[in-house]
Amino acid sequence: DASLMARIKWVKLKRSNRAVEKVLRSYSGTVDRLLDICRHCIIFDTVADLTACLRAIQRDPHVIILRVKNRLDPAYDSRVSAGYRDVALNL
Repeated sequence: DASLMARIKWVKLKRSNRAVEKVLRSYSGTVDRLLDICRHCIIFDTVADLTACLRAIQRDPHVIILRVKNRLDPAYDSRVSAGYRDVALNL
């Protein structure tokens, strides 16, 4: 479905200079903490749609969820991310 495919944002691999900068600045040189080299984004109209997608990913026997960052959680301080909110998965 073309309208659904338009909601997926295919992002290029993280540039090597940006990866090195992030490892040094954010992870004190610990390379194995860098998990977002290959990234994609799906935009949902509703939280219900997001939840349905997350459940489908969780039920997929071929996928292992390594980490979830839930920046939609009311307890998350959005001032840390300049108001940006999302749910990020490392698979």
